[in-house]
Amino acid sequence: MNEQQLKLFISQAFALANREAKVVSALEPQLLAAMKRVQDLVASLPPPGDLFRERSWRELQPSIFQALAPYNQQFLNELQTQLAEEAPAMAAEAVKMLEASGASVPAAQVRTAEAIGRGFPGLNVQDSVRVALESRVNNQRVVDLFSVTPESPVSSWMRTNQDVINKVVTRGILEGQSTEDIAKGIISVTTRNGEEYVNTQGATATRRVLAEERAIARTAVQDANRQVNEEVFRANEEQLSGLQWEWVAALDSKTCPTCAPLDGQRWDKRSDAPEWPLHISCRCRVVAVDPDDAADVRAGLQVSPTRDDLPAGREYKTKLKVKGSKLHRVSTDIKGSDGKPPTYADFLAQSNRTTQQMFFGGGNAGSIRAERFRQLIKAGRSPESAMQALIVGNGFRPVDKLPKVTAPRKAAPKPKATPKSEATPKPKATPKPKATPKPKEAPKPKEAPKPKEAPKPKEAPKSEAPLAKAQPQPKDKRTAKQILDDQVAAADERLKGSKAKARKIADELEGLALQRELQSQQLDRLLGYNEEQVKIRSADRIARRASERQKLAQEVTARAAEEEEVLKPLREATLRATTPEEIKAADAAYLKALKRFDKRRRARTEIALQNADRAMGMSPEMVKARAAQRKASAAADKRKAKVAADAEYDQWEKAFNRDFPNSVNAQRISRPKLNLKTRAGKAEQAFREAIDSGNESQIKKAWLKAMQANHPDAGGTTDAAARINAEYQEWKRSLLL
Repeated sequence: MNEQQLKLFISQAFALANREAKVVSALEPQLLAAMKRVQDLVASLPPPGDLFRERSWRELQPSIFQALAPYNQQFLNELQTQLAEEAPAMAAEAVKMLEASGASVPAAQVRTAEAIGRGFPGLNVQDSVRVALESRVNNQRVVDLFSVTPESPVSSWMRTNQDVINKVVTRGILEGQSTEDIAKGIISVTTRNGEEYVNTQGATATRRVLAEERAIARTAVQDANRQVNEEVFRANEEQLSGLQWEWVAALDSKTCPTCAPLDGQRWDKRSDAPEWPLHISCRCRVVAVDPDDAADVRAGLQVSPTRDDLPAGREYKTKLKVKGSKLHRVSTDIKGSDGKPPTYADFLAQSNRTTQQMFFGGGNAGSIRAERFRQLIKAGRSPESAMQALIVGNGFRPVDKLPKVTAPRKAAPKPKATPKSEATPKPKATPKPKATPKPKEAPKPKEAPKPKEAPKPKEAPKSEAPLAKAQPQPKDKRTAKQILDDQVAAADERLKGSKAKARKIADELEGLALQRELQSQQLDRLLGYNEEQVKIRSADRIARRASERQKLAQEVTARAAEEEEVLKPLREATLRATTPEEIKAADAAYLKALKRFDKRRRARTEIALQNADRAMGMSPEMVKARAAQRKASAAADKRKAKVAADAEYDQWEKAFNRDFPNSVNAQRISRPKLNLKTRAGKAEQAFREAIDSGNESQIKKAWLKAMQANHPDAGGTTDAAARINAEYQEWKRSLLL
């Protein structure tokens, strides 16, 4: 694009934004009224604890759709009206863009109107209205998006809004929120000059609906603009011969990873270029350009949280919201590389860190990708190549799969100087002194990186620090036995607390059962049963529940006996075991059986809970959500229990090693840190892991490898070899004991 086309592109982008804003502004009163009606319906839900709360919400769904219907129809009317009114202005803008490219468009206004009419045959309406009817959002016509028929009284747009509202209400019911708090999550209203407006602050359902509304309005306006431009192109095909078609993207941090790589690409045929908009809220477009006339400079928008970090340029007074953050912005001039016109990749390479971070997704992941982008450019990659390396499909490459940065290698031109010596063949005999490289090959000094191993003494002081951290002197002077007794007492207290909690849960379940029985009696009265019949039916239900509880208790007792039959011989095997291998195998078998039975108990409990949820009238989605919530809570409790158990064991182990400093455990804690980048360090670490595992064959193999790798002839040190051998001998003595 040339400079004049760039100015038109920016001005037309502002014009499209204004058309979208007109639609949104005209819809605000209808949106406010619809969401307030929905809020009133939500406020009629039963209070928390009511067994039929979720069922009541399902019964309100038809009323929710009725409340949204006027807003749905008004949205369609406003879009059609605005697009029909703006179609002639869009056609005039398309003509100006063609004329700026150098094409002569005779009688442009007349031919444009004719072109728009030809583009939509068979519609007996005004030509500009045809543009509105055929506008598409995500490959779906706007008319179809809002269409309502007797067979299908709910449109796609109404279902989208209902999904947003349903998520807010369902989450509130699951979390046990009050009905008033759930209703507050539907809409927030502010008053200005005595009139009510939608408050866009806070995570309300209306705020999300408004964001979807803006995206649809923006995409519909952009698609209508494309239709007008395409018809203008077809009406003036002869005048466009010799021009190329260029993809133009906005140079700011809001451009998506799908459109950014296309910026600046050109095609000889219009049919070869992509059809825009590519996605919801797409701001890019295809423009006819003169292949010999391109601008050397383009304007790009950079952002920063503070004004001090903004580069020099044309600063804006207002802030721009990007990825949820309001940032200061400034317009700067972007130049191309290698004499080519500037593209989005050039803009990204010349932008500050914040702009790059926001383009690459924002947050910590965006910062990591931006840093890798700068590293790739420093390593010699072009901006286009560096940007494309961080993009996969329509999104960004995961942080753990970013491309590695490799510095370009420079070839040494020394071998090229050798051919000059070929002129004198006799000196060729002199290469025999080249045999002297043998000492270079035998640079045992290189193999003997004993100076490099000299850092080992540097590791020694480091080992002192971990020693002090590994064996901190506890404030109390309790022995290992006293600590173990205290921990057992604390475990007993926790067991008492868990039993009390179980009794409390049982009482709550009994209360729920009583509440359900009272509701059943009330329902019997509504169905016309007299008091005597109500009592008889109630007694039958109570007897049936008692029989079910008795049957369940018998099943639990039978399962406990079955488990004990399996676990008893395994416990006896652990007591009979004498050698370390037998003890380890017996313990593993016993723990495996315990885990298997525990898993079965949890599965049976979960099935019972899900059946109880279904009996209370919950929907399948609600049952799944509650099951997922219980699973996540159980996993969190398991992690907390493991952390607490590890902390208790560490406390006991430290006290034990203090009481018995010559034990194997105490010696393991005092191990120095290793340099795992060396072969010797890796071998010693493998030996330590084998010692900790207790596998005799692995320990012997790892000991041999560690001794070979740490031998002084192999570049190791005598201290490391002695340390490894001492630990091996201590392990052998522990087996004899």
